[in-house]
Amino acid sequence: AVQDKVKALTGKEPCHLLTAILNRLCLLKMKTAIIYYSKHGTTERVTHLIGEKLTNKVDYISLKECPRPDIRTYDRIIYDSC
Repeated sequence: AVQDKVKALTGKEPCHLLTAILNRLCLLKMKTAIIYYSKHGTTERVTHLIGEKLTNKVDYISLKECPRPDIRTYDRIIYDSC
């Protein structure tokens, strides 16, 4: 009965729903770095806007301040530059 309710609500079999939940939990735990280069500050502002939309902790790394960042500890890297 619970499986039928889940399928009725989501349109998916419970195993797919469980998979989606587990995938989402993994994304929430990912350590993310957004690496950017900004000359005048616009790219830096956009970088922070992007980071605010993510659900996990984000480290912002300026290539101007740190030209050779150590990214080995990150699960996800986003690069932002104009």
